[in-house]
Amino acid sequence: NARHDKAFGGCSGQLILSSTGLQFNCPSDVHAGVQVAISEISAIDENGVRLTSGKKLHFSIEGMSKPNAQALFTDWFNRLR
Repeated sequence: NARHDKAFGGCSGQLILSSTGLQFNCPSDVHAGVQVAISEISAIDENGVRLTSGKKLHFSIEGMSKPNAQALFTDWFNRLR
């Protein structure tokens, strides 16, 4: 479980980090969901990712501090490269 952090609000839902990319499902707002292929991710950006377009996506993961979430994203991304 995670929260997609946005400048104006956000959405709580399920974050999935897989070998194909990142997926975030927001049950309360289907338009707030995100699906990003690994090829669209240029780097890890703190507790999230920076896309090749320059857009940044950040997530607060339930039960994890921001540094721990950053370590999770970094480990996941490094394993896929």
